Amino acid sequence: MSFDPSIPKNSYTEKEWTEKEEWYVRETNKLQFNAAPTPGDVQNFAIDIDRLLTVARIDYAFVNQKYDRLNMQKKIEETRQFVLLKQQPPKQFAGMKFTVDEMKGVVSEMIQTTPWAGTSLSLYDLIHIYSGRYIFMESIIKLLQDKKDLLITHNGILKIESSLSSMQPSIPN
Repeated sequence: MSFDPSIPKNSYTEKEWTEKEEWYVRETNKLQFNAAPTPGDVQNFAIDIDRLLTVARIDYAFVNQKYDRLNMQKKIEETRQFVLLKQQPPKQFAGMKFTVDEMKGVVSEMIQTTPWAGTSLSLYDLIHIYSGRYIFMESIIKLLQDKKDLLITHNGILKIESSLSSMQPSIPN
């Protein structure tokens, strides 16, 4: 089964996410208004924006959820490691006195060098990955929202032009 970037998923491999980003870039670049859009152009544009925004908002929800969860897990893990280090320092640190900042450094190093939740990546690496995805999805949604606003403007112009062309002169000949 091949990967279809137009279908949102709860999680993506690195390769799939790269394809997904490329797909969003390609699809948003296709959304270009010509100088004088027809009502049909506006309607097609609205359908295309809606399709992309739907997929983007679902992807954004999943990415945001994962990013928030990882950040919460980071806070819990940092606190847990800090307490463990204080209560039972590893052999290489036995008898040593640390400042709070030094302990935070040791905790960060421990988290950075420990694979997280059955992956080959650390918790910090995962947060970095999902931070990038989060920023990307926010940008895509903002871009699509801007295009939607432009669509509303063009639709308003078409309505005004239509009403002006249907008006009859009120001054007698």
